[in-house]
Amino acid sequence: MLRREAPPVTASGAPITHEPAMSSTPKPLPFGEPADRRIGRADLQLSPAVMVLLRSWKLVAAVTIAATAISVAFAKFGMTRLYRAEAVLRPISQLMPSGIGASPAGSLGSSLLGSTLAQSRAEEIVAILKSFDFSTAMVERHKLQHDLLAGSNGWRRGSDPQWDVFRIIQSKFTCQFLQSTGNITLDYLDPSRAAAQRHLGYFIQDLRAKLREEQIHNTGTAILSLQEEARSTPDSLLAAQLYQLVAQELQEQKLAMVDADFAFKVIENPAASDRPYSPNILVVAGLGGIVALVLVCLMLASHDWLQRIRLASERASAAGRRRDSTGNR
Repeated sequence: MLRREAPPVTASGAPITHEPAMSSTPKPLPFGEPADRRIGRADLQLSPAVMVLLRSWKLVAAVTIAATAISVAFAKFGMTRLYRAEAVLRPISQLMPSGIGASPAGSLGSSLLGSTLAQSRAEEIVAILKSFDFSTAMVERHKLQHDLLAGSNGWRRGSDPQWDVFRIIQSKFTCQFLQSTGNITLDYLDPSRAAAQRHLGYFIQDLRAKLREEQIHNTGTAILSLQEEARSTPDSLLAAQLYQLVAQELQEQKLAMVDADFAFKVIENPAASDRPYSPNILVVAGLGGIVALVLVCLMLASHDWLQRIRLASERASAAGRRRDSTGNR
């Protein structure tokens, strides 16, 4: 049989025991232990407002869903649908001098000058389209005043019907020059898709007519001035050059009379999509849901805050009464 060795003892005869070394890593508590013991009470402390919202999450969700549904119904059946007609114009400069571009340097100068003149022409077109005289003349020419005023709010009208019409037109019509493309974009909003396309076509039609009239008038004035100067000069060479300029002005005048694209080219004719541009149902529904969510959260948090203030006041009053009763004794 094997003998069991006796355990070592101390001088006094007490057995010596070997205890395991303490680990630096704390032993995790069982899963069943309270959470505040495992991670600390401070980490789980939530504000009273958050606790109220968590307890009332069903109410918050129901109000948000109901507000979103109401917003969708309002956007579909309560808001006026607007269609947007769009058109794109390309301005053409009539001021490019002849003879530039015979050399590479001249070609570069021609490109820069053409770009500058095209931008200047585009800015002039945008200014005409936004002007008061052009808008009111177009409305009067096409008999649009009654339709525009009938679709506007009466309380917003002023003392001058022309200015009312101009403000309505400017709220429906927008135009801008895109320097990156060199094009002018035109937009027009109207509850009727056909009316949006038709009214935007009036802008383009009247713009072409106005620029044509200005071109014919300016070239006619220049022709008369050049002819008078050519007849009065004694220098035959100068007179020949002046008559050559007269011929160029006559050519530009005839071109303005017969060419529809002498001042600008219509890249895209007025067209409106079959789908309304406004209102955007998704945007309206999202805004309605977000506003409802914020409001219901504020109402619940405010109600809880007022209740806590009332309870604290009642407790303070009760404690004061107890102190008074104790003092009287």
